[in-house]
Amino acid sequence: MFRLATIGRTAAVAATVGALALTATGTAHAVGANASSADARFTGSYYVTNEKVKVYGTLKDFGAHRGQSQAFVAIQSSEGPYNYYLDPAVNNGKSHTYNVAAPYGGVFISGTITVCSWVNSRGGSVWKCGTPVGIYK
Repeated sequence: MFRLATIGRTAAVAATVGALALTATGTAHAVGANASSADARFTGSYYVTNEKVKVYGTLKDFGAHRGQSQAFVAIQSSEGPYNYYLDPAVNNGKSHTYNVAAPYGGVFISGTITVCSWVNSRGGSVWKCGTPVGIYK
């Protein structure tokens, strides 16, 4: 089963990722995460609870290429894949700070944060993603 959802300001959680959260298996802790594409960079942190991956950080589009940039969170759990994009996308040369939760069902197996952006190519633009950065529990 494939799921794609938007995570925006309305889905922001009350606690920041920098705070500690107690889960059924112990204490979750924030882990630094940096992901980039040809024209953007996400700098922040995440932590994994038994129900969601909480992400806090800033996506910056450097403005070197025309078009927007977007960050994505992919989660693989025992119930299947969950895919989210951080909303809103960042316009050319702008930045946005996110404080969001990406919920999942079942048991967390793995995850990634990926940044994609438009890149100039032979008179046009192509959507190009950087290397996914692992999310670990």
